[in-house]
Amino acid sequence: MKTFENYTIVKETEWAILIKVFVSELEKEVEFWLPKSKTEKKDEGLEIDTETWETKIEELKTPQEEECVFVYVDKYDELEKSYKLILTATLKKINTNPWAFVPKTLVKDLGEIEENERGKFYFKIPLWFWEKILEKIISDTLEFFNKDKEEEEKFKKNDFKLHNVEKTNLKLLKNE
Repeated sequence: MKTFENYTIVKETEWAILIKVFVSELEKEVEFWLPKSKTEKKDEGLEIDTETWETKIEELKTPQEEECVFVYVDKYDELEKSYKLILTATLKKINTNPWAFVPKTLVKDLGEIEENERGKFYFKIPLWFWEKILEKIISDTLEFFNKDKEEEEKFKKNDFKLHNVEKTNLKLLKNE
């Protein structure tokens, strides 16, 4: 059994708890989730099942690098809790500037670079989030440009080309 005497419960769900605690094996304070079924709150502190703790400490020692994309823009607006990225895209031969709102908490890196064909600012964001907003960007753009068109004249997903991203999930851009 691993016991933590001084810990803080940051968040609690029906099945798990997020705790903040100093971990002696790492020599630093960290936050991590634990299953409630493998923990027990006692007077001495929080007890964690031995096997669960051994697995968790290995995860904490070798954190997984989150897969990210780089989004390049010429302009962006900094809002209170997010960034509004002004992207560049084409829909067949029509140039357009869709927006993407990215929470500040998800921006892994932000910087200014020498202006190039992609843009002069870069944002590093998680791939999972990019895939989520990319789908919305495409559907909003298609909806806007297709609103007054006949069915056979409407643009499709494969007509949309985004110019700002270094790595994308191409399956999202395929015509379904």
